Amino acid sequence: MRAVLPELGLEVYTDEIRPRITDVIARVHPAAVTMDVQLGHEVSAWELVVALGHSPRTRTTPVIACAAARWILDKQAPFIERHHLRTWTARHDLADLLVMVGAVV
Repeated sequence: MRAVLPELGLEVYTDEIRPRITDVIARVHPAAVTMDVQLGHEVSAWELVVALGHSPRTRTTPVIACAAARWILDKQAPFIERHHLRTWTARHDLADLLVMVGAVV
């Protein structure tokens, strides 16, 4: 994805979920956040979504939650709906994700 998005004219910034990452996201001010929800690290991903929603500088930034396994996202369906997240899983074509990114930026 890091190789494809620049070809579409989109600038890509990558980072990991870590302390104060919401400050970095606010400073970078991306058109969208694409977040990899990894097995065993789901809690920090959902905490990031909540933190982004609480900050006036990031609350309107669209978030796309991606996961290798659909069930990781399915078990958080109410949370995902409440926070208006878009989702993508590895079982879908990467082209689907690119269309989704294009729709939010």
